[in-house]
Amino acid sequence: MTPEFQPLHDTAFRGFASDNYSGVHPEVLAAIAGANGGHQVAYGDDDYTGHLHEVFARHFGDPVEVFPVFNGTGANVTALQSMLPRWGAVIAASTAHINVDEGGAPERVGGIKLLTVPTDDGKLTPELVDREAWGWGDEHRAQPLVVSITQTTELGTAYSVDEIRALADHAHERGMRLHMDGARISNAAASSACRCARSPATPGSTCSASAAPRTARCSARRSWCSSRRHPRA
Repeated sequence: MTPEFQPLHDTAFRGFASDNYSGVHPEVLAAIAGANGGHQVAYGDDDYTGHLHEVFARHFGDPVEVFPVFNGTGANVTALQSMLPRWGAVIAASTAHINVDEGGAPERVGGIKLLTVPTDDGKLTPELVDREAWGWGDEHRAQPLVVSITQTTELGTAYSVDEIRALADHAHERGMRLHMDGARISNAAASSACRCARSPATPGSTCSASAAPRTARCSARRSWCSSRRHPRA
């Protein structure tokens, strides 16, 4: 007989410093238990990974590609590496999670140069981007090829759809791509009453998404990438 499990922590405690603090939602736990029977082909060929693509396409539109990873740091590093050559750099707000958190993983693990810009509210604008959007063709400078934003930002502010579209257009006009750290994209969508599929991606653009189904949360982490054309090589 299996002994009754006794939790080691105070289950009444609530902490909001990180979404990693929370336990898994009962519906997610029930779904995991339901999918646990029998065998499925591993390494992405199972029925559930295929269904994950269908769910993301429903929320974010098609075409979309989904790559499940462990957490948000893994999502950001994977997405940014997929967008950059070895000499590429990322323009981001100085408060961005990829800059002040994540243990320096984008730079240490990804080998990515971050070009940071101070902001009053954690949000980039085309004018702020231009402070670091220069030096293309200068062999002595890491080439700014990606603009990274967080939705919602680390300071609790949210980009409007029009603000994201303006940043995407501004980046594309300069041969750069736009990356979104979608740590709290569901909150931003709820606050703006806007569906996530209403993104500034244009026809012919490429989007890469990284989702982390954590046991600590029932929503997926998403890094969103767009490009109108290939960036400068």
